[in-house]
Order: sequence, then C-alpha cells, then structure tokens
Amino acid sequence: MQKLNKNQITQILIDFKPTNQSKISGGKSKSIYKTNNKEAFMMEFIPSLRSITYNRKENIEGTQLERLKALVRIYTYLETKGIETNLLYNKVLKLTTDNKTRHFIVVKDVNPIPIEWISRFYAAGSIVRLYPSIVKAGQKFNPPLQKYDLKQDLSVAGVDDPTLNENYMVGLNLITKEELEYSKNLLSTISNEVDSLLNQAGLTLIDMKMEFGYNKNNQIILIDEISQDGTRVNNKQGNSVSKDSFRQGKTKEQVLQSYLDFNNAIGATNELIEEINQGENNGS
Repeated sequence: MQKLNKNQITQILIDFKPTNQSKISGGKSKSIYKTNNKEAFMMEFIPSLRSITYNRKENIEGTQLERLKALVRIYTYLETKGIETNLLYNKVLKLTTDNKTRHFIVVKDVNPIPIEWISRFYAAGSIVRLYPSIVKAGQKFNPPLQKYDLKQDLSVAGVDDPTLNENYMVGLNLITKEELEYSKNLLSTISNEVDSLLNQAGLTLIDMKMEFGYNKNNQIILIDEISQDGTRVNNKQGNSVSKDSFRQGKTKEQVLQSYLDFNNAIGATNELIEEINQGENNGS
C-alpha cells in the first residue's frame, strides 16, 4: 500500500473513534484501532514501562508521545535507505476529542511474525548476567551479535519472551529457512542504519530490538516500534537516554527527560506532530 496523503488522512479521521469497539488489539504498551479504510490502522502508545528483571512497573505520562516521535523520525530515515516500514503517514497525529488529547500514527495492515529480533553492539543486560564467565559489561561485539526471542508473555510459561535458536524458528514453523536468512540480513541492515543515525547525533547504540511482519504482498517488512523503549542508548557522558534510565531506578521526571534527550539528539522534534481537531472532522 502506498503512503497516504493529507486528504486521505482527513477522510480516515472523519468518523474515527478510539473505543473498545474499534480496538482490534491491545498490549502492554500500545493499542491498535481500525478505521474506515480497511488497509489503514491507528496505533496509540501507552505510557506503561515495565522491567521484570528489576521488578518495576509504572506509567510515566509523556513517554508515549516521545516514543511516537522517535518512531516517526527513525522510520522516515530508514525509508530513505530503501527499507519498507509499516508507517503510512510520516507524522504523529494529535487528535482532540471530548477535551482529551491523544496521539496516534497510521500504519499498514500487516501479519506480525511472533519473534523479537535483537542486535547487540555492546554487552549489557541479560547477556552479562547469564554469561559472566565469558562476557564483560561494555564489551564490544564486532560484528554485532544477533538474538531471537519468541513473543510470549510471562503469564504463559513463567518466562518472558523465551530465547529461540534458528532450528526452533524454522522447525516450529515460525518462519521458513529462506525467510530467516532474509530477516537476519534485514536485522543487520536496519541495526547498522540506526547505529549510524545515532552516531551522527552523538549517541551510542548498545543494543536494540525490532519486529517484522508480512505486508499485503506477503513481503517481510519492519513493523511495530523502534524507539527509546526497545533500545539501549547512551549519550557522550555515558548516561542512558532510553529505557535503561527506568531500569536504573531514575525518577519519573528523569526517565521522561532521558526520552526527551534522545529525541532532541536525533531531531525528533514537535514538528513531527500534526494537530487535527477531530471534533471538526466528525461534525460533532
């Protein structure tokens, strides 16, 4: 599906209502709503942060908007490098209805692959905890290490997103062998491009995760989210400007500021937000 223009977005918003009836999926950190265009969906982020390892879960208002801005900035950049994403409109939509302001992005209809694809540039987090005899914190991996986790909630089997290997991925019919090789190359390409973008902004990418899915032509594309929530990123002073600030026990205000610092560095400004008075669009 081609990118949507402003007029098409306006038509989608004429009768759009983010209600439980229009919600088609909802997880820990985002919800997706159907629209009057069967190939276009509205994605809204939730300001929920969770760390099972550090036993912390909180809502931090404002982080959801900063994540959306980061996503639009990064996905727009990746598209200039020839990488297809699920983004249909390269703006964050600010909708005001019933005196409440909410932010959305418009995304394609995709069939998600239930795998988290991870690229590690430096050692941090679980790889340090699980392999202390061979891995030291801050150790650089050249080339970056690739890791694959099944998207499975903690409540299913007592383990959050268990690790997969390539035999499991193909043998359990999560993906074909050919698709696996394509996805590994896509993981490498995307992570290297994001690393380049962050380096230009004076930031260091420690590791990151991403998700893929099938578009309407059954091609594998980048979906879901690349933002502060799914990356470990430090500034020149070695301070986290991503979700690690939450894991490190920073206050809500400090966590939000780290997300803002991330966006200020990469140029994910408020210019990426397009305000639309939905009350005027739906005639209410």
